[in-house]
Amino acid sequence: MDLPRLPRLGAPLRGRPFVLPAVLDRVSRAWWQLGPRLRGALVAVAVVALLALAGRGASTSAFGPPVEVVVAGRDLAAGAVLDGGAVARRTWPADLVPDDALTDAAGGRLRGPVVAGQVLTERHLVAGLAGLLAPGQAAVAVPLDGLPVVVPGDVVDVVAATPDGRGQRAASGVSVLAVDSGWLWLGVPDAAVDLVAASGAAGRLSLGVRSGLD
Repeated sequence: MDLPRLPRLGAPLRGRPFVLPAVLDRVSRAWWQLGPRLRGALVAVAVVALLALAGRGASTSAFGPPVEVVVAGRDLAAGAVLDGGAVARRTWPADLVPDDALTDAAGGRLRGPVVAGQVLTERHLVAGLAGLLAPGQAAVAVPLDGLPVVVPGDVVDVVAATPDGRGQRAASGVSVLAVDSGWLWLGVPDAAVDLVAASGAAGRLSLGVRSGLD
């Protein structure tokens, strides 16, 4: 079977030359008659307009408008305190944000590990009194009777009375966690838990309230 013969390189092309439609021809002529600076300015304006349209499309996506959420700023281990260096703020589509997402995570402590970029929720935080404790502390309740008036956040020294009437400092710089139904909850170091609990139950406990300016 004979194959069609291709034209030799350099051979003149036959047929009618390609001609732009009249409208495109006029636009092309007008474009190249513009100065180089003006053409560059028009290209920049077009790029900005396209970016604006793309942003508008993102804000009206099928997953809702963008909202600000709190995420892990880096990989965090269980027990990590959520300070400024541990969290960041990002924009997520509203419909993809969990219902219990945190709006302010400052001071919270993680129940378990999280990875960088993960949206932080209430479920990630240690709840209740445990969330107020630093590592190596335990919450101990002592009766309020005979103790000075304190409020959560106060810092106290815990003194236990000895049988000979002298005082023994059981713990220093202890945080008052809560005051509830006749009981005072203190964040006590692990090593002092037994002494503070036993002295409180026996009514042999006193508090020295600090000024808060230490």
